[in-house]
Formats: sequence, C-alpha cells, structure tokens
Amino acid sequence: KSISNRALLLAALGRGACRIRNLLHSDDTQVMLAALQAMGACDVAWEDDGATLVVTGNGGQLRRPDAELYLGNAGTAARFLTTAVNLVDACDGATVLTGNARMKQRPAGPLVDALRANGCDIEYCESEGSLPLRVAHTGRGLSGGHVQLAASVSSQYVSSILLCAPYARAPVRLELVGDKVISQPYIDMTIAMMAQFGCQVERVAANEYVIPMGAYANPAEYEVESDASSATYPLAFAAITGSTCTVPNIGSASLQGDARFAVDVLRPMGCTVEQTATSTTVTGPPRGQLRALPDIDMEPMTDAFLTAAALAAVAAAGDDASSRVTRIRGIANQHVKECDRIEAMCTELARFGVAADNHADGIDVHARPIAELAAESPSVHCYDDHRVAMSLSILACVAPAGAEIRERRCVGKTWPQWWDVLARDLGAPIAGSDPAPEAAADSTNDASADAGASVVIIGMRGVGKTTLGRSAAAALGLEFVDLDEFLEREV
Repeated sequence: KSISNRALLLAALGRGACRIRNLLHSDDTQVMLAALQAMGACDVAWEDDGATLVVTGNGGQLRRPDAELYLGNAGTAARFLTTAVNLVDACDGATVLTGNARMKQRPAGPLVDALRANGCDIEYCESEGSLPLRVAHTGRGLSGGHVQLAASVSSQYVSSILLCAPYARAPVRLELVGDKVISQPYIDMTIAMMAQFGCQVERVAANEYVIPMGAYANPAEYEVESDASSATYPLAFAAITGSTCTVPNIGSASLQGDARFAVDVLRPMGCTVEQTATSTTVTGPPRGQLRALPDIDMEPMTDAFLTAAALAAVAAAGDDASSRVTRIRGIANQHVKECDRIEAMCTELARFGVAADNHADGIDVHARPIAELAAESPSVHCYDDHRVAMSLSILACVAPAGAEIRERRCVGKTWPQWWDVLARDLGAPIAGSDPAPEAAADSTNDASADAGASVVIIGMRGVGKTTLGRSAAAALGLEFVDLDEFLEREV
C-alpha cells in the first residue's frame, strides 16, 4: 500500500506514461487514484487484464476538482494530497479534502502548520487539527525555502512534503523538529522512490533534507513491491502453527521497514528465518513453543505491532509468568491510526482470555498457553480496522474455540482477498457466519423453480468472487463453477 500510493502520486506528477505493475488493488489505492483523476493529474488505463496500470502524468499540472475529495480512512492519500492540492493551477476557488468519521479524528495539524508557514491557505472545516480541510487556490502554490515540520506523530507528513517539493517555487530545505522522528524507514522509502522517478533528495543533516526544483521523469515501467506489512500475517501463521511459509518477493533489500519483521521479531520468538534479498521463509517452532519478547522497540515497523501482539498472546514457552510477558514500545502513533490500535488490541485480546496493558507508547501482553485461551469462541470487534482483523484472525487459528471475526470486509482497505488466502493457501478452517436468510414465503423465489437459472459474478481480480460464489451456490442449492478452473480444464 505504501509503495502503491507513492507510485501513483509520483507518476501523476511526472511527465509521460508509466506502466505500474503489481499495484495493490484496495480501498486506499482506489481513493488515491480517484482523487488524482478528479484533479486532472493524469490519465489512466488498465492493461494485461488488470495486472498493469498505465498512468500518463501531466507534469504536475493540476486543476481544481469539481467536488470535494473524499478519501475514506486512507491516511496515505489524505496526508499526501493535503500538500498536493496546493499545486492546483488556479487563482480562485478551493478544494475540500474529507474522509470518514475516523479520518476526521486522525491528526493533520503538524502538516497543516508547516504548509501554512510556507504560504498555503488552509482552513479546518470542522475540528481543529483534522480533516475536513479547505485548501484555497491562490496561484502561489508552494513557496519553497526553509520548511519546519514536526514529524513525531506520522512520517506521512514528511513524505507528503518531500513528494511535492520539486514543484515548489524555490528549492525546499525541510527541517524535522521536535521529538524523535517516527518511522524513518518510510521516509527513506519516499526518498528512494523519488530518485527512481528522477529527483534526488540530499540529506544534509540527521533531520534535514534539501530538495531541488525540478520535475519527475516517469520510468517506462515500475514494479511495486508486495506489501511487507501484509506479509507479516502469513509469516505469523507459520510462526503460530509450527508450519513453514515463504513470501517470495519481500526480502532484506525491500524498501519497507516491515520487511524486518521476520528477522527482528519472529526469529527472537523462536522461529527459523531464512531471508535473501528478495524472499523470506519462516518456520515456526512446535505449536505452543513461541517465546515472549521481554523488550522490543517496533518504531521502525509500527504497523506490524498488531501481528506481534497476536503472537505474543500465546508466547508462553517460559518457565514462569514473568518470562511470558512481551513488552512492545515505540508505537505511540498507533493510538491515532484507523482506530486506537493499542486500546483495540488490549480489549480484543481480553476476549481470548489474554491480559494486555495499554501504555502511551506501547503494549504489554501477558501470554497464556494455547490450551488455556477462552473456552468459548469470542466475537471479535475489528473497529473497521483491517490490521486488527487480520492479526486477530491469526490468533483465532490456534484458539481452542476459534473466533468470530466481525466486520470482515474491513480487510478490503489493503488486502481484499485475505480470507481466501487464509483458507485456500494457508489451510485455515474458515466458515462464513452471516445470519442465515429467512425462507422465502413465495415458492416462486426458490432457486429450484427455474432449473435453468444462473447467477454470474463479475469483478476485478482478488475481490472475493470465489468466496462469494461458493457461499451463494451453497445457499441457493446451485452448482458452483469457477471460470478459471473450467477454462484450464476444457481449453
């Protein structure tokens, strides 16, 4: 997701066509792409049956959109576009950026303060410090020069200014001030990707960057790395079940900080980890033999803390209770993500019978042996947060009574096909738990009333057609036919 949304903005601001392969299909990338098109930043076309997106950038020439830009709960899109809309070539009017209820609670103040100090005209439409924002178009764009930014809450603020800085009216000297900069690997990712699109950023001090004026030159092709944050879930499945999993396109050479999860988290927990520059293989210890992490700083990979916390719930290989406590620190920004993730994990782990302590910058998880987890199947609330859902689904795979994961569709934010992968590729026993439909009073509505009736499901790759089709076929008493399998067999 992180690379996909950066690639979309870079290609849109660049000049010429860029064929982006392996782009993540998700809610977050969709709202980014829709917003860029609404501002006339680029033209897009799909090739190779949806495997390649051709983005033809207009060289940073943006127009005022006809309506407000709705960004859902996509933090990358909201933060990156807060700076980008100031590049709109207009001397009047304004653009409003808004999102869902949670996005309206997430902080934007440090970024807005920095942009205002650089001559941008931005107003809060509702709560001070959060979306929705009204950005007035004055024709001045970004002034450039010395920009000071507090980056202790989100590295996305830094990336937002970096990505747009080449189009300022003067070279930008970006100074990060205040407390410790959060998630430095994501800043490094942004700088590396800017270089791939032709703009070099010079790091002149530990927290100071110089970005020259210029324009992006789109590469003919750009391959998006698979999502290292999402890769933590199948690797964690191997860790917790004592099986082996290989992720073939995430390794030590990855741009993403979360690629360190296997080496820095799973190996100390007792897993065997083999990592090359481009792949990672994890073999878990025998079930129930994961070890707690007495003290781990996850600041370089904060989004992966939920996966670590789910594993920590059963990391009970120690001899006494004190050796079964995992202490995770450096994740203060997770209080203000899609939900308060630290609070959410404390609450939902308790449903499995696992105690956890909420801290300002971390969480303590008190492990229990797998056999001592809740005897009854818990109903897990996901807070409409994809990472809560996916991480706790891993714990549910070994819980004696399993678990019901509510709001299962929230995984569409980054990995719409997660439930298929968990069931089909990893072998987890999964069954839908939607309420059974009431019997129809009119017998003419029964599928058997027309033996020749068919239902055809059409959609993009990886959106869940197979899962939906199997469930629908079972509910309607019809035969299920997967067209891919049919064509492979018959043609």
